[in-house]
Amino acid sequence: CDIWAVGVIAYFVPTRWLPFLGKEKKQLFEKIVFGRWEFRDNPETQLSFEYKKFVRGLLEQNPSKRFTAEQALKHQWITWSPVQTFNPEPKPDPQNLQEVASALQAPENKSVASSNTTSSSVGEGSDEEADP
Repeated sequence: CDIWAVGVIAYFVPTRWLPFLGKEKKQLFEKIVFGRWEFRDNPETQLSFEYKKFVRGLLEQNPSKRFTAEQALKHQWITWSPVQTFNPEPKPDPQNLQEVASALQAPENKSVASSNTTSSSVGEGSDEEADP
């Protein structure tokens, strides 16, 4: 498969249109041979600037100026990933974990922890109600 055909597919997938249209075969072939095409405005499909640059590089009429497979694979529209740029869960810091563990083992926290276990058991299996 050549890069130009990849461009036709890349154009079609989000737009559901072919880049080259004509009422007659002659018109269609002229548009293909001379590289006459454009992005159709569709409010339902918002095409990014990077996507348009990518498709233009694939559908370049002049084969010597057209993207190579390597250039296409390295294009920003292909290589960009939200996973690489956004990490919602930071990795735990070992130093911070040691500080948290030490704080939980401190004597003042042990009395809070034991009073929490005592208060949570009040009312379980008995007729007594815990005070709010």
